[in-house]
Amino acid sequence: MSGSIRTCKIPSQASSALRDSIMSELIQSIEQNETNLIVCIAGEMNFESSPDLHTRLVQLTEEDVDHLVVDLSQVAFIDSSGVSTLLEIMGRLKRAGHRLSLINPRDQVRGVFEVTKMNQIFSIYDSREEALGS
Repeated sequence: MSGSIRTCKIPSQASSALRDSIMSELIQSIEQNETNLIVCIAGEMNFESSPDLHTRLVQLTEEDVDHLVVDLSQVAFIDSSGVSTLLEIMGRLKRAGHRLSLINPRDQVRGVFEVTKMNQIFSIYDSREEALGS
């Protein structure tokens, strides 16, 4: 992997609107290098939170992102709207020739992907290194 991964920092002089447009209640951190964007999500991905998450992920992937890695280690719950959000983002990326990987899902979250057979659609990895090496 070329280039080091760094945590995105929002300039202190940036307006609160800019901060709000990048971060959300669910997005806890964003890291990037030349080709990878790693987004850590925390909380519950449900009917209430998924529309905002979808908007934020679309904004983050509007720029040229070869590989979006979504860290689910801090996601306590996901419902069909959360899965649908990730599925739609994956479709957008694939149409542009890019990819999406999911990493570190908790057992309950992984179970949702397995029961719905979405684990056959998504690339799900146990670690960041494994996903970035894929």
